[in-house]
Amino acid sequence: MKQIAALIVLGLALMPLCAQEKVSAEQIKLAGEILELNGTTKNLERAVKVYRNRCDSLIDRYLARAKDQKAADKVKEELKSAIKEEMNLEEVKSDTAKIYAERFSVEELKAIAAFYNSDVGKKMRLLNDDMTRDINAVLNKHSREADERAKEILKAKVPAQEPVDVQIKPIGRIPAAPPQGT
Repeated sequence: MKQIAALIVLGLALMPLCAQEKVSAEQIKLAGEILELNGTTKNLERAVKVYRNRCDSLIDRYLARAKDQKAADKVKEELKSAIKEEMNLEEVKSDTAKIYAERFSVEELKAIAAFYNSDVGKKMRLLNDDMTRDINAVLNKHSREADERAKEILKAKVPAQEPVDVQIKPIGRIPAAPPQGT
């Protein structure tokens, strides 16, 4: 019983340390500005659009096989509405801003914004899409090399089961900017 009481007292003593500080409206506002400045907002917009389009395509293909197309059309609209509601761009941006706001103080957020508004920060913003494409090219190059190496190992170790194709993709991907002129 003494141990339980001691644990309760310890828990109560540590509770303020574990409590998350509430973020201020100023932190959220600054974090939102940083998301705009560092290109995260554009990447979120692209990611949400790609996700919605992929879901729409999958829904259309899946429900095209339904025997009752009128019922399928109703389900399709309900699914698309649910996906649009859950993948609400403004909520995604707001939740992303909260991630920054929870991790940085107002002063730190101001410093980050000041960096992105500085000459070096402006240059980084200008080159961001280009660097993202180059980083994705590096990821793809390494993926192809890993695929080739995996094929060679499999051919040497398991010749009777020569693979038709091997693709080992990296986990995650930095969203690439759309090609220029689109």
